[in-house]
Amino acid sequence: MEHKHSVYDTDTHFSINAITRQIKNESNRKTALMQEDHNSERFTFELPRYIEGHDMSLCNSVEVHFLNISTNKKEQKSGRYTVEDLTIKTDDSEKIVFSWLISINATKLVGALTFRIRFKCVEDDVIKYAWHTAIYKDINILDGINADETFEIEYVDVIEQWKKALAKEITDNVNAGVTEWKELESGKVRGEMTAFSAEWRELLNVERARIDALLALEDGSTTGDAELQDIRVGADGKTYGSAGTAVRSQIEKLNVFKDSSVLTGITKEAFAYVLNETDTDILECVTQGATPSQAYGNGVIFSDNVEVLGVKMLSGITATKFGVFVFDSTNTLTEKFDNLVPTIIDGTFYFDSPINVPSGGYMLIRFLDGVFFYKNIGISTLKEYQPGTGELIDSPIKIGVEYIYNNVYQTLTFKDETILPSIQLDEYEIPRFVTNQAEKYTFYGRWFDYTINEKTYKATNADGSSFAFKINGATKLNIGLYAITTPEYTPYYAYSVDGSAFVRKKITDTTIPINDTGEHWIWIVVDGMGENDPIGGGKWYGNVGIYFVGISTDGDVVGADATNKQIMFVGDSIVEGINVLGEGANADTNSAVSGFAFKTARLLNAIPLLCGYGGTAILGNSSFHKPIEAIEFNIEGVPVNEQKPDIICIEHGYNDGTLVSLGAYTVDDFKQGYSALIEMIHRKYPGVPIVCLIPFKQSLKEEIKECASNYKYCYVIDTDGWGITYTDAAHPNETGANTAAERLAKGIISLFGKQYFV
Repeated sequence: MEHKHSVYDTDTHFSINAITRQIKNESNRKTALMQEDHNSERFTFELPRYIEGHDMSLCNSVEVHFLNISTNKKEQKSGRYTVEDLTIKTDDSEKIVFSWLISINATKLVGALTFRIRFKCVEDDVIKYAWHTAIYKDINILDGINADETFEIEYVDVIEQWKKALAKEITDNVNAGVTEWKELESGKVRGEMTAFSAEWRELLNVERARIDALLALEDGSTTGDAELQDIRVGADGKTYGSAGTAVRSQIEKLNVFKDSSVLTGITKEAFAYVLNETDTDILECVTQGATPSQAYGNGVIFSDNVEVLGVKMLSGITATKFGVFVFDSTNTLTEKFDNLVPTIIDGTFYFDSPINVPSGGYMLIRFLDGVFFYKNIGISTLKEYQPGTGELIDSPIKIGVEYIYNNVYQTLTFKDETILPSIQLDEYEIPRFVTNQAEKYTFYGRWFDYTINEKTYKATNADGSSFAFKINGATKLNIGLYAITTPEYTPYYAYSVDGSAFVRKKITDTTIPINDTGEHWIWIVVDGMGENDPIGGGKWYGNVGIYFVGISTDGDVVGADATNKQIMFVGDSIVEGINVLGEGANADTNSAVSGFAFKTARLLNAIPLLCGYGGTAILGNSSFHKPIEAIEFNIEGVPVNEQKPDIICIEHGYNDGTLVSLGAYTVDDFKQGYSALIEMIHRKYPGVPIVCLIPFKQSLKEEIKECASNYKYCYVIDTDGWGITYTDAAHPNETGANTAAERLAKGIISLFGKQYFV
């Protein structure tokens, strides 16, 4: 009998943020499915209808791309689901809803279920618009007991169909290549290509001009051969075997880069996706070989931790099945894939999921069918692996393949100022606000509800927390900020009108001058509290902080939502701005807006989200609790408010260096705690890149680099030689903060590109 009844959910389980593109599990349910669940669970999604002016309800292709990975990471199933119920929400015309009916294709393996969603507008098989969400990773597939293999037979061809569909999609994009290149130039996919460098764009223009010239040749022209030869030289500097191969190969890379940019948030990893190939002259590998029982390599040993994304093979290799084996610097086998059957296009294929190769490691490939090409280079240190015996021996064989890869993380040092990108504040408009009619104020940073005299207000214990609003028609403006507990030193706030430089005032001086009755954007920052004034550790227990009761004005007030990127800084007193104006660690000497973290964000056209508390260490409490607690709680027992960082920077290690030297705990304790902090941040903010900043005094430098190297989403920025000046033994003064901010901003730009912040 045909199965007809539907599976329907009335509640919305997931929302999609139009700015960060993050998928959020609103109800914190739907975190697990059972193995081999089939058409018995539906995930419902909600999204703003209008994104950058585009009506998402008009998208005629919405797909969920998913990956089911086994617990041991040795098996994986990938596929896509075509959404059929995209509609405008009945009770809110500004939102759209749709759902995903989950089949066994997504639940076959016990382990993890990862997915992202792709929206497209397609006309005549040409993609006119594409928008992707970030990857969501927090669904688990739990173990079940089921000996019935019926579904294995019924659905075994679905994955192959998906792979063929991907191949067809790439082919369609190749056929529309010239059109897509021109669309890139006109800016239609500007949001997906913000990391494009000027140099690469110039090279693309050269290539586009060659194609246009070729298309413009008149009938009977005798110049075509010359132009055909010229077009074989690609924008990447390589000479391809034919004009068609040159065009197809480069457009394929552009399409792959475009998708990768969306998934990674335009990071350097995505940029490396196009540029990084192992430097091996495969044209020298011309000797044909039979299908071997052993695995060979191309001689490349990676100097950094990398993700190998795919393989480019010498033309003429007929193999379609492969074994892949990864070895570390000690020649230990770390990962293997025994039977890969990829989709191969023009001799290039990409793995369904990147394969990690550690620094000093290498990859060997076994051809399981067909023939391959190699070069016998005689006595060498190249390796060959025999899977049958597990033996790894020296080999003279160098195979005709190249690897396409990403650097997983990178350590940056900035001693040669001539190679740094310039930063000019006037290149940016700081900040870029839009009105929020639903709220009177928009809060940024760490805020929690504080009740006094039966009234509830917004409060914060973190210097650098801020709020913004737009005022119109006002002749006066007074700010109501009060200390939770009366301190010895009166706290400070700082204000900026229409993006001007911040002016610092004590909270008892409430007046902000307004020059005219026109429209003005006001940005208020909680600027300076005492580190432990009046109660040591009082920020964790809720005794130290500032609360906001509102403003007094005769003008109209609405909230101000910033469209800038947001950077979260997790650290100690140096992030907080302690002693940047002098010694004493009190409100007079502490200033968030004068500290390096706040200034870094300003240089990058970003909104700072400061989580800095004096004296704290990875494994040590002080004015607040340990940072791993700060990621979860505003004060003891009060969960942290929602924040939406685009980048997170960890500045910890100086206080830990002192505690390690005093014997409070060991270096290994620190590494374990630092890694736990990274993992906690990643769980709370999945998909957000993490920058690990080496302490200015170089404390525990190698340990921090070692921890960061274990996570593909971590980057390390070294501070050696920055020439920072201090007010005391540990805290940068204003000049030192300016130096640190400029150098860190340049380091972050080197990772993500200047256009990322525009």
